[in-house]
Amino acid sequence: SFDDLGYYLNRDRKEYKENAVALKKYGENHAKLTTQLGLATLYTRPGEKSIVKITALGKVYYNLPKDERERIVAKLCLRIPIVRDQILASNDVNIIDEELKILADKTQKRRRSNVKTMVKYIHKVLTNE
Repeated sequence: SFDDLGYYLNRDRKEYKENAVALKKYGENHAKLTTQLGLATLYTRPGEKSIVKITALGKVYYNLPKDERERIVAKLCLRIPIVRDQILASNDVNIIDEELKILADKTQKRRRSNVKTMVKYIHKVLTNE
C-alpha cells in the first residue's frame, strides 16, 4: 500500500515517521513513478488500499548491480513524455513550464523540480556511458 511504501522509504526520517499523510503521499508518488518506469504495477479498488506489485522487469532490475540499475532507470525515465520531450528539446528551450501550466501552482512547483531532477540524472548517467 502507499502507507507501507511511504513508511518503508522513510522509516529512518523522524519528520516523516510522525506524519501519516506525508508518508502516504510519498509512497504514492514513488509507486506511480515505478509504474511509469514499468518496474511495478498498481492495483486499485474503490474503498480499498492501493497495492503495488513488482513486475517481471522490476524483479530483473532489482537483482542487477548498482551501475547497471542506474543506466537502466535513466533510460526508463525517457518513457515519461515530459521528461523525454525536455531531453529532445534544444538546450535553450524549456518545455516544462508550458506542459505544466494546466496544474495548480503548488503542483507545478513540485513537478517542475521532479522533471528537472530526472533530466539532470539522465544527462549525468548517460553521458558517462
